Amino acid sequence: MTGGRAVLIGPRTPEQLNDLLTSADVVLDAPILDRIDEIAEPGSDINPADNFDAVIPALADKHLRRWR
Repeated sequence: MTGGRAVLIGPRTPEQLNDLLTSADVVLDAPILDRIDEIAEPGSDINPADNFDAVIPALADKHLRRWR
């Protein structure tokens, strides 16, 4: 086989797409983000095997975790 390979992810139906698009405007407030940080420390990588040795800026610099 020639050419590249990629896994395509995303919605399978227009209804799924609409449901996902409604969440695009959701903003998590500071208490929610603080709780998430308690569960998974900023800059931590829960499963490094998922990253295929890629450098992810938000993991390399924990200050990029939140947009302030």
